[in-house]
Amino acid sequence: MKWFVVYISCALFFLGLGTIVFPQWYIFELAISFLPYMLVLHLFLVWYLLAKIYFVRRWWSVVLIVLHIAFFLYYFNHFTSFYGIEAPSVEQEDGVGVLYANISKKNYNYSGLITMIQEYEPAVVMFVEFADHHDENLKPFLEKEYPYVNRTSWSRMFVGSMVFSKFPIDDLSDDFVQWSWRYGYFSMDLPDSLYYVYLVHTSSPISPANYRMRNKQLAVVADNILQYASTRDDGTTLLVWDLNVSPWSRFYKEFVDAKDMYDMTRGFPVLFSWRLAWFPLFWSHIDYVFSSDSDVIWPIEQVVVPWSDHRGYYFTLSP
Repeated sequence: MKWFVVYISCALFFLGLGTIVFPQWYIFELAISFLPYMLVLHLFLVWYLLAKIYFVRRWWSVVLIVLHIAFFLYYFNHFTSFYGIEAPSVEQEDGVGVLYANISKKNYNYSGLITMIQEYEPAVVMFVEFADHHDENLKPFLEKEYPYVNRTSWSRMFVGSMVFSKFPIDDLSDDFVQWSWRYGYFSMDLPDSLYYVYLVHTSSPISPANYRMRNKQLAVVADNILQYASTRDDGTTLLVWDLNVSPWSRFYKEFVDAKDMYDMTRGFPVLFSWRLAWFPLFWSHIDYVFSSDSDVIWPIEQVVVPWSDHRGYYFTLSP
């Protein structure tokens, strides 16, 4: 057990130092995505080593305890610094309800998805990983309830970002030159308000190649927002997406620092929006709702999406 603890400690110290010194490396990006679990391990080992000192008098444990406490305090501050924005005291009662979710392209629970929509009765539905079989099986219900539909143009497959709305939608994705990877960009002319919306799903960093692709995609969206969306001063800009980046990643920080946008998911005390499908004990926060106006989206709540490895969001846009 002694050497097992030493090995685990060394692994945690290696990952901790790596996320600080080399945060752009793939392995350390994955480690920081599961930061809460690193905190739990550090805390557990502190208590275990304290017990060793008390009962067995293993004084060599003192060095490990000090190191574990130092890493725990550093990353606990890193973890908690993300959350904590305050919601407005008055909730929007007459706004437009929006339901967002990554429903998973392999999700065949069509009745469950319909029930989810009926439960929240949103005026606008935004789905990512919407596949051909979803279109085939959900189309009768969606066409009846939502007369306006938008999807990214030039798409080879139906798998992608879809919007279903009770209000008119104007597709703007062709107004500017996009990269080979395309994302949804549209306007919604809601009662007494205009919204410009990005609906984005970046590549999942399941390999170094996908990791580099995701970073490129983030740069493409960031560049568009800076050069194009910033000129839209007649409405509010929204970013609704599966970012595939945790809020503790340097890439999240770089993206947010370059924009004048508010991350509305910071209003949760703690939030995990995605679970590892083959080992569902591991969760991370990778789904977000950004707004150029911090007062237009309240309240915001998590939604359980049947048969999906993601949680969705339901929020209200002020009129």
